[in-house]
Amino acid sequence: KLNRSLHNLQVEKGFSQGTIEAYQLDIERGLIPFLHQRGKFAVREVTKADIRAYLDYVATARGNSSATRAQKLAAIKSFFNYLVENERLEANPAASIRGPRIPEKEPEYLTEEECIRLLETIARKGRPRVRERDMAIAILFLHTGLRVSELTNLKLANVDLERGQIKITRVLGFFSMITASLI
Repeated sequence: KLNRSLHNLQVEKGFSQGTIEAYQLDIERGLIPFLHQRGKFAVREVTKADIRAYLDYVATARGNSSATRAQKLAAIKSFFNYLVENERLEANPAASIRGPRIPEKEPEYLTEEECIRLLETIARKGRPRVRERDMAIAILFLHTGLRVSELTNLKLANVDLERGQIKITRVLGFFSMITASLI
């Protein structure tokens, strides 16, 4: 059931492979062993209290951050939603559980000096065969703020040299057009 639920998230909902793998670990190595310790071996037996107890456990015994607990809850909700949508359960026991507050963090940026130092290091110490590629990657990161996953999923067809734009697949399969003056 878990594998089908994860496949559904990827194919129908557009979740990234990284999210799918994280959700799988959260369920297989986190929630399921915890439930087994509580004597719960069938999804129909799982209650809201069990899920709350699991979230309390990962907060106290494991010291998981608010963001990690929120991810675990999202994985649990998605799994049980799938079971409800496919008529394996009548109700999602996690549906009404609210996630922890996640403090907003300011993004960290490189200073202009750090950017220059990075590019100079690539120019000086980069291997000759891949120096141009590495420089292009670094410049793209610095000018656009792309995530690593967005860069690795970038295809030549996503680059419009005439308009100076790059089509990026963002979270949940949404697209963004980034206009980059460097193209």
